[in-house]
Amino acid sequence: MNAANNPPASGSIKFLTGPLAGNTFAITKPVTTIGRESTNDIVVKGDQKISRSHARIIWNNGMWSIEKLSPQNTMTVNHQQVQQATIADGNTIGLGEDTTFLFQFRADAYGAAQRPPIVPSYQQQAPPSQYAGQPQQQYQPMPTPQQYQPVPPPQQYQPMSPPQQYQSAPMQQVQFPPYHTAGLGGRPDETQIAAPGSTGIPSLEVSSNIFGSRQNYPLTKDVISIGRDASNDITIRDGGIVSNQHI
Repeated sequence: MNAANNPPASGSIKFLTGPLAGNTFAITKPVTTIGRESTNDIVVKGDQKISRSHARIIWNNGMWSIEKLSPQNTMTVNHQQVQQATIADGNTIGLGEDTTFLFQFRADAYGAAQRPPIVPSYQQQAPPSQYAGQPQQQYQPMPTPQQYQPVPPPQQYQPMSPPQQYQSAPMQQVQFPPYHTAGLGGRPDETQIAAPGSTGIPSLEVSSNIFGSRQNYPLTKDVISIGRDASNDITIRDGGIVSNQHI
């Protein structure tokens, strides 16, 4: 492999979640494999959602990339599902459901070694011999100015017509009907809370193909989270199909 495909020594990955959380691994090879199998360069044990040969990080032609080693493996780059993607410093990569790591790469350390040295501007000037013997340019008289054109006189001021007098319209008294909700029981003198569908509030109906249940959730917040974890606004416990923090 030529020198262009030899990775710099400044690449590393730092695990954020999963069995290896808090561990940092240097990336010094053109191809670095990750998986549960002990033959991988980075072995992730204890996460059954990661396959034995899950993914690999590749350095090629001055760029880093990552790709899955099997179509059924789960992999994200910055929370986007991908099969293969180019990665850069600060990207977050997820493997399986619980393992994530931060890709770190100091591009300036590698780029400084590859950039050509800066030559001072005075060294880039042509040698004096190229300027010797060149005739001076002949004097050219300036063209005569154009004849002065007088500025036309300003237009005569025209006074504006007085504005029309504003006539205010009398305010009409608004009669509000007594508050009540059709179809709901209760005393006539108490406030009733209507169902979300009858007041125009949007709602989300969640149905389960496993349990055969249906449930409506009113959408009353700007941001609503859905997932298997109990901290979500809408909790869905459907086995392993829905992740802890899904959408």
